[in-house]
Parts: sequence; C-alpha cells; structure tokens
Amino acid sequence: MSIVSYLLGEHGILYALLDQLEELAPGATLEQVRALRDLLAEAIQSHAELEDEFLFEPLERTSARAEAAVRGMRTMHDDIDHLLDDLARAEGEVQAREQFLNLAALAKQHFLAEEEAVFPLAEEALDLRVLEELGRRYLERRGLLGMGVHV
Repeated sequence: MSIVSYLLGEHGILYALLDQLEELAPGATLEQVRALRDLLAEAIQSHAELEDEFLFEPLERTSARAEAAVRGMRTMHDDIDHLLDDLARAEGEVQAREQFLNLAALAKQHFLAEEEAVFPLAEEALDLRVLEELGRRYLERRGLLGMGVHV
C-alpha cells in the first residue's frame, strides 16, 4: 500500500484521539491537561517524524510547488510544537484548557490541509512504486512489517 494510505490511517486515529481529548479537556485539572498534552504530543510528534521522512522529503524534491507545500506543512508542524511547549508551561487550568483546545483545533486543521493538498500532490508527483516502497519502509519503521500487514 501507499505511504499516503498509511498516513491517512494515522490521521483517522489521531482525529478520534483528538475528539476524545477535546471532550475531556473542559473539566480537566491543570495536571490532567498536562497529561492529555503529553499523550497528544507523543502521538503527533511520532506521526510528524515519519511523515517528514517518508513523504515530505521525497515529495519536496519533485517540484517548486511540492517544495512550497512541504514548507507550509513544516511551518504548521513548528506551530504545533510551539503550542505543545506553551501548554507545558501553562500555569492555570483555564489557560491550559484553552491552549489545549487551540492545539487540538490546529492539529485538525493541519491534517485536513495535508489531506486536501499534500496527499493528492504526492499521488500526482510520485510514482506508485515509490509510494508503495515508502509505505513498506514506514511499516518497517513502525515495526509492523511481517505482522500480518500487507504492503
């Protein structure tokens, strides 16, 4: 399968996680919001690292248009990282809850931008065999290759 298919699958999981965390955040204490932040940070950062390696790096070499799209996505990754850092330093529950909900909204906006712009661009710019090989390497990195997951 294509790397795009695997990343879309991760987006589905991340959307569900974000929805659940958004429901918990309004009634959470500061410590609980920080725990939600830590959970989300691990999931998002892991996804972003693999996405960068297995999609953005090969894609940005294909054209100026692709390079600009990847640059925009990396800027959003940086914005998400800054919000994660700000949230780690939040001092009050109200501030932490608000920052968490802003973080969740930005993450969803970012995923949608990838789905609407970057993923179709990748499918247009990269050969299917390349996308499938990137998908295989993604599975290997995730430790899923040979676990009954078919490429």
